[in-house]
Amino acid sequence: MLSRLSIIIVCTLLQVQLWSQDYTEGFEYLEQGKFDQAESFFQKFIDQDSKDKSVNLCYGRAVGLNGNPQKAESIFLEMLDQYKGDYELKLNYAESLMWQKKYEQAEKSYRKLVREDKQSFAASLGYANALSSVRKYEEAALQVKEALDLKPNNANAMVSRKYILLGRAEQLKLSHREQEANSLLKQLAMEYSNDKDILIALSYLQLDLQDYKAVSSNIDSLQKYYPQDAKVYQLASNRYMRLLKHNHALESSQEALDHHDQNDSALGNALIEQYVNTLIAKKDYKVVDILIDSLSQHDNSKQLSQKLRVNRLLAVSDYTGLNSIINSITEGEYRQETKARMSLQKGNPWQVDRHLDSLYRLNPQSVFHYYFEKELQKSWYNQLKFDFLHLEDNGDNVVNQFSLDYESLNHNRWQFILAYRLRASEQSELLSANMQNILAGLRYRFSWDFSAEASIGYAFANRNDKAQLSEIIYKLKVKKKFSERHHISVSGLRNYYDYNVSLIDNEVFEDRFGLEYFRKFINQFGIYTNAAFSILSDENTSSNIFLSLFRDFSELPLIQSGVNVQWLSYADAQPLYFSPSSYTGVEVFAKFDNRFHPVKRWIYSITGAIGIQTIEDQSSQSTQRYELEFGYKPNYRSWAMIYYRFNNASSATIAGFQARSIGLKGDLRF
Repeated sequence: MLSRLSIIIVCTLLQVQLWSQDYTEGFEYLEQGKFDQAESFFQKFIDQDSKDKSVNLCYGRAVGLNGNPQKAESIFLEMLDQYKGDYELKLNYAESLMWQKKYEQAEKSYRKLVREDKQSFAASLGYANALSSVRKYEEAALQVKEALDLKPNNANAMVSRKYILLGRAEQLKLSHREQEANSLLKQLAMEYSNDKDILIALSYLQLDLQDYKAVSSNIDSLQKYYPQDAKVYQLASNRYMRLLKHNHALESSQEALDHHDQNDSALGNALIEQYVNTLIAKKDYKVVDILIDSLSQHDNSKQLSQKLRVNRLLAVSDYTGLNSIINSITEGEYRQETKARMSLQKGNPWQVDRHLDSLYRLNPQSVFHYYFEKELQKSWYNQLKFDFLHLEDNGDNVVNQFSLDYESLNHNRWQFILAYRLRASEQSELLSANMQNILAGLRYRFSWDFSAEASIGYAFANRNDKAQLSEIIYKLKVKKKFSERHHISVSGLRNYYDYNVSLIDNEVFEDRFGLEYFRKFINQFGIYTNAAFSILSDENTSSNIFLSLFRDFSELPLIQSGVNVQWLSYADAQPLYFSPSSYTGVEVFAKFDNRFHPVKRWIYSITGAIGIQTIEDQSSQSTQRYELEFGYKPNYRSWAMIYYRFNNASSATIAGFQARSIGLKGDLRF
């Protein structure tokens, strides 16, 4: 754009002289962008040892624009030795620096030219473009305004202004000033009606801001005015991917490939990458492997095939394969990107932080750094959880309970933990009691995958005109995390049997020691088990094992089904609480849950289960359990839900009663 502008400005000044010497044909070649023909035309006069300034200037431009900017620079420097201080020659010299991408030198040259002649439109616009090339978009925007003051509504200057302000918007976004960028792009969209570049840039920003309706409206406009443009379908595919509509995303990605200009190899690779990534999201790994193997056979696609193989291995958490690829990556920036992605998936945000720092040093303008920094911010937070519960059972027990849990910023190795619970129980107007627990403690992360925590506190109760009860309570836990899908922990705690008034009155508490294990496999099968042994204050002991085998049929929303088995036994039978010598419960369950969907605002969780229970040598009995939860999630950092629960299994409560409860719970991360 700048080259053609300069041709018009510079050569027009010489047009009369050129015409007088019959150079019109060469000038027209330059003006029409036929640079090879222009170079051949003026070469003839240069070969005749022409000293004509105009011929040499136009020859220099033809040479530079025909792919040899270094030679053009030499020509202009030689001419400047002969015509010292010639302004038009200095303009051409500055532009030859731009052709060679010597943007910092070009910026200095244009700055001098603007100071020398503030009325020069070519110098003013050239300076704006040079500033833009070194990412000084604010200064460039002011400079292009000065150029437009000299020539209002000049087409070339308006195009420069558009790209300068697009660059400024991107710069604002990468600085996490998304709302400012959004305002700037909306203003541009009004000034440059239905402009493809602006609408696409605005749409991608609005995807980041989760304004999906606005993006949809933009896509409608783009498809109306640019129905054959691959980038429009690429945008549509990206929108569907953000909404997790993978089938629609794949269709749009295929449309983008169908409309792709085969001469644009960079866009072609981006579209292929998007298409294969969509297949990965759909877990269509057989097709993915075939495509990646095919790409790896072509020299010009080997880097692309490597990127796609990384994505494929990340999708199945194949860290051994990923480490092998990382060791073979020579390009520093991509190496850090891959390490960061693997570390985040393994649940190691500290390591991600280090890789992003390395990436920033390599490229401060990295778009990957921007998006991953946002992902990392989601991993660092203080957490506050609350729960209001009202429970009634068929033993005339009524409970109102409030609990509050706080964990300090998890960015630090040391975390402060605080838990409070108030439970008020009634069995009649004359029988009531309340229990309060408060625990405070610390968690320490030795590494991303290993942590330990210890809390200590008091439990105290008010009971039917009896003396206040108080007892020291504690909680200890050590956890080893192999990945987000695989972890094991051991724990110990002391707590009261405070289910109803009778239990509180009789001061029954337990020391409970447990083992917890969770593993989810690549095929979406999983196992969870919890084994515990308890020593009670009434000299009783108990053993409890819970085992869940499940399969996820869908992740977002979660559709899960499986089998739960529970074994429970007490050494001695006690009349105060459910304490069978043997208990077995088996249930089949199904769960539907969209709480972790990244774009849904209204959230729900529905669980239903049916089963049988066997208590000692009694006949088996049927059981049922269901949980209904519904709520709202304004953003990824907070949510609140109301819930209803019913369970008629004898193990559902310490007292052996079936119970119903309603409540309100929530989570705030800040």
